Amino acid sequence: VLAFILPGIIISCIALISRRSYTDLHNGLLGLFLAQALVLIVTDSVKIAVGRPRPDFLDRCLNLYDNASDNTPIALLQDPPNMLSNSTICTRTDLLTDGFKSFPSGHSSFSFGGLGYLSMYLAGKLHLFDERGHIYKSVVCLAPLILAALIAISRVDNYRHHWQDVTVGAFIGITFAIFSYRQYYPSLAGAKCGRPFSARIMDEMAGTVLPFRNDPDESGQAFLGGSETGLHELNGSINKNGPNYGPSGQPSQLNVGNFGSQS
Repeated sequence: VLAFILPGIIISCIALISRRSYTDLHNGLLGLFLAQALVLIVTDSVKIAVGRPRPDFLDRCLNLYDNASDNTPIALLQDPPNMLSNSTICTRTDLLTDGFKSFPSGHSSFSFGGLGYLSMYLAGKLHLFDERGHIYKSVVCLAPLILAALIAISRVDNYRHHWQDVTVGAFIGITFAIFSYRQYYPSLAGAKCGRPFSARIMDEMAGTVLPFRNDPDESGQAFLGGSETGLHELNGSINKNGPNYGPSGQPSQLNVGNFGSQS
């Protein structure tokens, strides 16, 4: 909840209430989904491949020798000398599979993946690195990372993970958080760091249609495939030929034949 639902709610509120931008909402949530999906795939794959026992593995096992009852055979009341035991001596088999999934920590990677992404999203919207040194911006942007660190530390405190597990998990989470954020937003060092990248469908249509709105940050070269000369040719052609006026004084036809021949 804290690593996925909370960032999603905050991003939605900022995009719809403050920014009023559906593109920002789309990019923000898509980046969050991408970060968490990559974190889950990598974390679970490494857990299965490594199979490191958790710190509480012996408590999960409850082996026969330490928990013998009156009905236990005499041959099993003592640990066999000079012999190694395997998981067959464990009595709580339902907890053994999860007991071999200590490295890396899923809570740590998932927390830093979602809350780390939220931290970067807030840093972009607040222009954290604008060279003005506002303390409140740093506090707001670091708060999600502090929460993620507390979640990771709690897994060591309750003996569910080793400290190496949560450290590597945090590295995995923050790495995919940065990667996912940069897929949909520019660098935090740029002047437009809080502005989402344009949708792909808009990029494909940019060479054939006029912009939908007047944006001072957008150049007017999108029309005619980005050719500013072509735009002047269009204006000159229309002004030179002009419309044909009928007897009533109303324009009857717009002559753009010369422009069509140039294209």
